[in-house]
Amino acid sequence: MVPSSFPAVLVTQLAQWSAALEVAEPSDEGWTVAGPLPVALSATLEVNVGPWCHEFDADDALEILDLLAAALFGRARVVAYAHRGAPAGHRLEIEVDGRWLDAGGRAPRRRLLRAPTSKVLINERPAPKGLSWGTPGRLPGAPWVGMLADAAPGPGELPIDGELDLHPFKPKEVRGVVEAYIDACLERGLTELRLVHGKGVGNLRRTVHALLERHPGVAAFRLGGMGEGSWGATVVTLHPPDRGA
Repeated sequence: MVPSSFPAVLVTQLAQWSAALEVAEPSDEGWTVAGPLPVALSATLEVNVGPWCHEFDADDALEILDLLAAALFGRARVVAYAHRGAPAGHRLEIEVDGRWLDAGGRAPRRRLLRAPTSKVLINERPAPKGLSWGTPGRLPGAPWVGMLADAAPGPGELPIDGELDLHPFKPKEVRGVVEAYIDACLERGLTELRLVHGKGVGNLRRTVHALLERHPGVAAFRLGGMGEGSWGATVVTLHPPDRGA
């Protein structure tokens, strides 16, 4: 049984990777892939890359996939430190253009006359056929974002159901996608929608809000509340199509 907390895009991709890696698909306890650098995703959306861990929410599905791809297929590594055989810290690093960027962790304190030893944990398995690498390293503190190449559908291919995830789109595409989506919602009589832009450093959120402030079809908007994605999403109210009648 797949955890109900897993977004559909996550379930679909993990099923494909499970088949390629010959491991079990996600269960009600999560998903685990053994290796020199063990990788696990819990039912609560906590990602473990060796000893390093980070908790995500459902709106971060594409960011989760970026990190998992990096860890599974050799674009992420963990440097594990020890003092006289005892664990003394670790650091996650992401490979970007031949450089390893620090992605967080706990490096050890130096001890007089006791330099720590270190060991690099990395999976060197080849990426499965069809996986295309993108351009990571653009988001400080989360350099894995963008690891997978964009594969976003055009506005005409999106389901018009009142919810739009903007993560798959390039920054230059956001304005056109949001405007087209609002128009499509109005044509179908939808006046409430949710735009998922993620939390991050807020650049995408600011872009979306500036666009909404100028759009004549928007009556009001606010950040999501509990159960709506919090500040990783914006809830929009549109003017009814016949407001001028």
